[in-house]
Amino acid sequence: MISRGYWAAAIPDTMPQNRDSLLAAIGRAKCWVDELVAGASLVAIAKREGKGERQIRLLIPLAFVAPQTVKAIAAADTPPITITNLAKSVPLVWSGIMAQTPEAPGSAHPHISSHD
Repeated sequence: MISRGYWAAAIPDTMPQNRDSLLAAIGRAKCWVDELVAGASLVAIAKREGKGERQIRLLIPLAFVAPQTVKAIAAADTPPITITNLAKSVPLVWSGIMAQTPEAPGSAHPHISSHD
């Protein structure tokens, strides 16, 4: 199933469009966090992006996706996931993720699940 909504991409990660959408969303969230730290408001960011404040707040956690997960997404080595589900699955602590050793493709990222 392919969703037409940018933030609700439901394309398997093996397809470059989904990988690119995930990476773009992560990059955008990092920019939003930088803007928030510099004093911008969620309202201003949401207005500029043409999104609701709630949607921006939901996606902000993407700025904190572990580096290994970003690398796995870039390498298309993750199970299928939507941008929203990735944002909801960002762990509060990376230490468990950092210590994991991959046993098989995709197994290094058990916190990513398309069934959230």
